[in-house]
Amino acid sequence: MSMFGGPGVIGGIHSEVLKATPTDLAGKVSLIAEIKTRGRNAFASGNYPEAEMLYAKGIEVSDDDALKGRELSILHANRALARLNLGKVDEALNDGIQVRESDQWRGRADFVVFFRIY
Repeated sequence: MSMFGGPGVIGGIHSEVLKATPTDLAGKVSLIAEIKTRGRNAFASGNYPEAEMLYAKGIEVSDDDALKGRELSILHANRALARLNLGKVDEALNDGIQVRESDQWRGRADFVVFFRIY
C-alpha cells in the first residue's frame, strides 16, 4: 500500500491524491511519484480520463522551480498521450508544445507534433 492510501476510490476518483497540497519539496516529490504511478496504471487500463486528471494534478504540483524540467516534461508528455486517446488532439498538442519548449524529453513531444500533422 502506498503512502497515499493505495488504489484510488472506485470509479477512478483519487480524492486523497487530487486534494493533496504539499508545501515542502519532499512532499511534492512523493506526491508526483504517486501520481505518475497511478497515471500509468490508469493509462494502461484504458482509463484515459483518470490518467488525464492525475497528470494535470502532477503538473499543478510541479510549480516548484526544483521540480520543473524533466519531471514536468514527463507529466505533460503523459497527459498529452492520455488526451490523444480521448480525441483531445488540440489539448494534446498544447502539452506537446510545453514539452518541446522545455527541451527535456523531445522524443514524445515530436510524437505529439507528428500526430497533429496527420
